[in-house]
Amino acid sequence: MLLLLRFCLSYLLLSSLIPISEAPETSPPSQSISASGNNFLEICKHVDEEPDVRYTLNNGVCLGWLQGYIEGLTVSDEFHQTPADKKMTCPPAEVTAIQFVRIIKKYIDEHPERAHVGTRYLASEALIRAFPCGK
Repeated sequence: MLLLLRFCLSYLLLSSLIPISEAPETSPPSQSISASGNNFLEICKHVDEEPDVRYTLNNGVCLGWLQGYIEGLTVSDEFHQTPADKKMTCPPAEVTAIQFVRIIKKYIDEHPERAHVGTRYLASEALIRAFPCGK
């Protein structure tokens, strides 16, 4: 995942230096992806589609946020030496960033009444349900 994040950040940097003849369909995110599930859905709506330069910035923000969120969960468990049965969520190692995004998007879509809640809470709820830790 770290390699994917580095690639996205490098691509974002390079793409900002090269003029594009076609105006991007999406502008830079005007609101924080962390602020709400609605913002997450808006920014991440094209991340699981075929690559398209028009969505590069939003896709990079989406995947970067996701990487930071997942790393935060991991380092918190490691730092606190949380036993496996006490961890908040236990995703298999082979889950990809795109799969995480799809799980979170699906959860928000299925709970529109909570889409105004902060993204970190909704992501936590989604991953707890998708990847409960064995008892």
